[in-house]
Amino acid sequence: MHDSGTSSRPHWYWLTIVALPALVLWHRDNALFTPAWFTDPWYYLGYFRTLVDFKRDLYPDAYFGSRLSWILPGFAIHWLFAPVIANFILHIGVHSVCSLSFFATLRRCVGRRIAFLATLVFCLHPWLWAATGWDYVNGAGIAYLLLAMAALTRAAERADGRGNLVIAGASIAGMVYAHFLWLTLAPLLMIYYAGLVWAWRRVPFPRLARDSTPWLALGFGMVTLALVAANYAVAGTVWFYGVSWSAAMRAAGVFTTAPGVWGANGLEPWLWFPLIAATAAAVLLPFRLLREAPGQVAPALLFSTQLLLAMAWMGYLQSRGIAMLGFYHYAAYLIPFAFLASGALFWGAVDYMSERVYVLTCCAAAAGFAAVWYATPPAWMVPALHTALLGTVLVGGGLALGHRPAGTWLALAGLLCLSAHSLTQTAALHGSREQYRRIMDERERVELARNHDRVRFWFDEREPGSSEYAALNSLYLDARLSTAFPQDGCDVGVQPGTLIVVPSVRADAAELARRVLSDCWRSSSMKAVVVATDAMAREGQPYMVVLLRAETDLTAQRPLQVIIERGGTGLLELASGSESAAFPLAGWSKESPMTVLETIAAQIEVRTPRGDYAYTMAYPQLTAPLTGRYRFALRYSHAAGEFAFGAFPADNSRWLAASTVGYRRGNEREIAVTVDLKAGEGVILRVANNNNHRDSRAASFRMLGLSATVAAPQ
Repeated sequence: MHDSGTSSRPHWYWLTIVALPALVLWHRDNALFTPAWFTDPWYYLGYFRTLVDFKRDLYPDAYFGSRLSWILPGFAIHWLFAPVIANFILHIGVHSVCSLSFFATLRRCVGRRIAFLATLVFCLHPWLWAATGWDYVNGAGIAYLLLAMAALTRAAERADGRGNLVIAGASIAGMVYAHFLWLTLAPLLMIYYAGLVWAWRRVPFPRLARDSTPWLALGFGMVTLALVAANYAVAGTVWFYGVSWSAAMRAAGVFTTAPGVWGANGLEPWLWFPLIAATAAAVLLPFRLLREAPGQVAPALLFSTQLLLAMAWMGYLQSRGIAMLGFYHYAAYLIPFAFLASGALFWGAVDYMSERVYVLTCCAAAAGFAAVWYATPPAWMVPALHTALLGTVLVGGGLALGHRPAGTWLALAGLLCLSAHSLTQTAALHGSREQYRRIMDERERVELARNHDRVRFWFDEREPGSSEYAALNSLYLDARLSTAFPQDGCDVGVQPGTLIVVPSVRADAAELARRVLSDCWRSSSMKAVVVATDAMAREGQPYMVVLLRAETDLTAQRPLQVIIERGGTGLLELASGSESAAFPLAGWSKESPMTVLETIAAQIEVRTPRGDYAYTMAYPQLTAPLTGRYRFALRYSHAAGEFAFGAFPADNSRWLAASTVGYRRGNEREIAVTVDLKAGEGVILRVANNNNHRDSRAASFRMLGLSATVAAPQ
């Protein structure tokens, strides 16, 4: 039933759909908050709150940061609003885009009545809220998909749909750049559009491709260029999506132990409704094809084709060990296809109801879902197998009754049963406002103390309530020392300036962490200094968060100076004063013709070659005056890119030590390495480019000074 959009009261539907989330949130707003235990959504929230540091310095090669069509809107909203308000706006916004786009698509295909009831069921579906109520990318992908579907449906309706095609192309770009899997599902949208145009306007495919492709490409290209520009402004690189491509190519290796689709109680519950919708499509469509005109049945046929092809493709990936159906957050990509297909197949009886019966039916459905959402039923009340059978029988019975109102009521009752069980499964996929505020408040304290430096977390995951520690840690992409505090904290290399965050219920956590870390770092000329201790009020399980900073400790080190000999080599010797003497920077020599060294006011501007690990410059061979642990430090001001600073033996055979991490010292930075040398042993200091996988671009910085110290063995 093609609906042209004429109605005396069109706004009633739109306004009601905007208000539908209130049926979920009127008693509690947990559905809007990410669970503390699930790491990946917190990664993206970390980008929302700390975009520039993450993209430019801390995690420039992390593929999470390439999903800019989700990260940039999240960043903009979190930049404008406080965390709790931003969280509400972002998730309600994503959910509303899904619901309104869903309705806009169906109302043109099957009419407003059917579309509204289908949207009501879709909007209140627990697995949809599991996707839109957290900060993972699957909710954004669904929103972009449905927005593209709505624009393509409107474009198919009219010959002058260029603007809608541009919107569709832009939405497809947002969808693809949210997650790589959507690239493989994007052709389903083109199948839908071509089929709908043929059914409604009989436009031949060659002509359709010629007329529509430029406008779709324009929308896609506009979004791509905008994201490229944003990435260049933030991170200094042009192409942002290469790391996502690399991650997708490694998917088969990543998912070697991924879960299957069968759980303890049979088929995993997030697959129940897609399977019911697919089965209904396979059974009902042949009869409708025999009875109805092509223009009427085309939407149902196309929606069902999308669902079946998406399930087949994801099932194929599952069979190859890439668990698209075994993980609920990936299986969520079937939700829009399943509900569009069911929307065109399940609710035909509402067109035969009186207006009063239709309104009462919608109100009863809304009340039923509101009651289910009011309090999550205990699992024993809705056992999986019995609920699945009852819900399937009720939905099947409703479909068998055809256009009788009782059929609609039975199908709604079946979906309410399935939703009641789904809520027992999705309850753990939501956090709470209090927990979210606590985590974000502590993140603000960490940010103030971090001051753009690196951060590491050290906590005991066996402590009660340690999921909050994990969430705070995940805001910085799981940057942990270990999860066995106070053990195992020394195995991860830490640079001076790094902030160490220790959440713990232990009263002695601050002093214990300081002592253990200082003892561990003594050989590296570092110590731990307590910066702050924050008490976290949590009902039943209060804890504290200790902030410590790794600081250089040269109390056991002797400063060195260098004498450059006539042959071009250098001799290290103990300095007479208490401070290291600055080494002459003129001693650095190019190791590549592409290296740029320009002396400016006793400092040197350096630009490395573009090769991934291209050697840039080397310092003359230095001879150790005594046996000990030597520390070489390069002071610089950063301009662009990354470089490595390290030491080679006299025979230039290998890196003895290298660092790619500089830490702040006021307005400057310092990068340092330590090596153990014997008396008379030679060492060569070297700088190399370190921009692998980032367009092989050059690094540039201003070299301010070079110095060394030594700790002789007792």
